[in-house]
Parts: sequence; C-alpha cells; structure tokens
Amino acid sequence: MSETTEIGPGPAPADNFDPDSTCQGRRGPVLAWSVAAALGMIASSMVLNFTDVTGAAEFAAAMAPVPLLAGMYWAMFRVTQHLDEMQQRIKLEALGLTVIIASFIFFTIGQLERIGVYAPEDFSAAWLIITFSFMACYTLVHLRYRA
Repeated sequence: MSETTEIGPGPAPADNFDPDSTCQGRRGPVLAWSVAAALGMIASSMVLNFTDVTGAAEFAAAMAPVPLLAGMYWAMFRVTQHLDEMQQRIKLEALGLTVIIASFIFFTIGQLERIGVYAPEDFSAAWLIITFSFMACYTLVHLRYRA
C-alpha cells in the first residue's frame, strides 16, 4: 500500500524565475517619488525664473524639491534592500561606475569653467546626469552578468 500525499505547490521552476518580479510591488513608491521630484524641480525652476520672489519665499522655492529627492532616494534604497544578492551586486557595481562617470563629468565641467570655455548657469540639473549615468551603467553591468 502506497499513499501519495499532496505537499502543496513547490517552488517555481528555474526557467520561470523572473528576478524583476521580486520587487514588482515595491517599485510604485519609487515611481511616485521620482515623478514628484521631477515635478518639484520643474515647479521650483518656474517659480524662481518667472516670479520676483525674494527672501524666505525664494529660499522655500529653491529648497522645495530637496525633500522630494530625498524621498526618491530613500524609496530606491528600500527597494534595493529587498533584492536578491545578485541583483544587489549588479546595482552596487552600477552605482560604483556611476560615481566614477559622474565625478569625471563634473570634474571636466569644473575645469572647462575654470578656463572660461563653459559656464553652466545652473547645477540643479546634476541629478539628471547622475540618473542617466546610473541607467546606462546598470544596463551595461546587467548585460555583462547576463552573458
């Protein structure tokens, strides 16, 4: 007499594993904070460029996007904590490359500014350089580990 016992659903087969699905529900806050930060930067720039605010109002308008950016970065950090080890490694390598690339870009801009060739009016868009550098670095590192 042999009895078969149902244990329940087992682990998903390896060919069905999607590493991006592990944090699918946690990406919403990152997107929400990112949109809020972008809109905050746009609103702040419009207020500072098209109105005659001074004093405390000018300071408040200039600093308004800062908490939104902090929220975005905190949400990104929280998502990273829930990734598996390989995804964390990929993200860490991408962040390391991003630091190298962004510092190189900003150093180059500073040197060009020193000799008068290029004088940026506004460094508040620096986060765009950092964000797109990270996206490029993440893609490269991800492709390297995929191959």
